[in-house]
Amino acid sequence: MTAATPDEIAYSLRRHHLADGERTTIYTVRHPLERSRPRLQLFRQPRRLDHWCSRHGDKEAIVGGFYLREPFRPLGDFVAAGRPVASEPFAAPYAPRRATLHATDRGIRIASRASIGPVGDGDLVQAGPMLVSGGEIRVRSRH
Repeated sequence: MTAATPDEIAYSLRRHHLADGERTTIYTVRHPLERSRPRLQLFRQPRRLDHWCSRHGDKEAIVGGFYLREPFRPLGDFVAAGRPVASEPFAAPYAPRRATLHATDRGIRIASRASIGPVGDGDLVQAGPMLVSGGEIRVRSRH
């Protein structure tokens, strides 16, 4: 099922059948790129994202990275409003290859951390393995 709103945001919810016979739910939201400006918000302690959105007037948010629990801190590079935030680096040799989102007033870029290079402005979060790059799938299923 897919639905679009007057502001051209498209919501999709579907059940996907996995190779082992199980099913999972896939929920996606597509925003018009020219009107999108993601921003990062670091929580010093875990909290419910839906409650935070309601209190701060944000329609939606997603968990955008990984973190360590003790002591609680981001895992991988994290930059908020152009300022690096203390974090735990990913282990070598994977860190430079991990997917990274960099958002500035000039646009949004998703690439490997090595491809993005030094960051002096905007927000950046380093996350999981690079699954898609240049419109091409980079990881194939083993099934």
